[in-house]
Amino acid sequence: MRTIILSLLIAAFALEVSFSQSFIETVKTGKLRSVQKMLDKKSTNINETDAEGYTGLMVASIVGDTIMIELLLNHRANPDIQAKNGMTALHAAAYNGHPKIVSLLLGAGAKPNFQDSKGRTPLLVAAEVGINDVVTFLCQAGADKELRDFKGNTPLMIACAKRNLNVLIELLDQGAQPNARDLLGRTPLMLVSVLGEYEMAKILIERKADVNAFDNSMMTPLKYAEKYNRKSVKQVLIRAGAKY
Repeated sequence: MRTIILSLLIAAFALEVSFSQSFIETVKTGKLRSVQKMLDKKSTNINETDAEGYTGLMVASIVGDTIMIELLLNHRANPDIQAKNGMTALHAAAYNGHPKIVSLLLGAGAKPNFQDSKGRTPLLVAAEVGINDVVTFLCQAGADKELRDFKGNTPLMIACAKRNLNVLIELLDQGAQPNARDLLGRTPLMLVSVLGEYEMAKILIERKADVNAFDNSMMTPLKYAEKYNRKSVKQVLIRAGAKY
């Protein structure tokens, strides 16, 4: 009889440990009741991570589960934990285009300037994805608009490279510098001259982009427009006083 009782106790203890360790897996199921039951236990680690360093908050941010996010934040989940690749929950929400979750995370105190393993901040990620509201929320929360990734790109440069016109305008409205340079000395105006983005070039020029800047290879925006046969961009550059 004692042996049976002892075996049951050991099994119960093992089940409890297993249950606690599987919190993040429970979050991945999306089952709110199950997650709530685990949170009701003092032994549950709400910031538990999986093999990649992802927390439950990151997982919910990826899939866009707003209710799960609210539940986890109400139980004081840490929004600033970084996964092995440097990603935070804010990166995850920005990359997957979830403005409401970005707002919730920022409202809970998430810091907007963490960099991942590629040097990307949530704002750099948002500039790539092209969701205006995400860019706005991050900027209003104090995201550094000039913080570069490890290739020297600012959010404005990324918006140009990805042809995200509305994000370009939003970043400029928020005070992004139009004459920032990457590691090769290229400016945003040079990038859009290569791509032939007339509207983007026009807006950058209106915001005082230097039409005669030289990069490390002594190329100017006009030279790039000429090289890639971007006739409309070439015309707007010449009208603005650009020279070879």
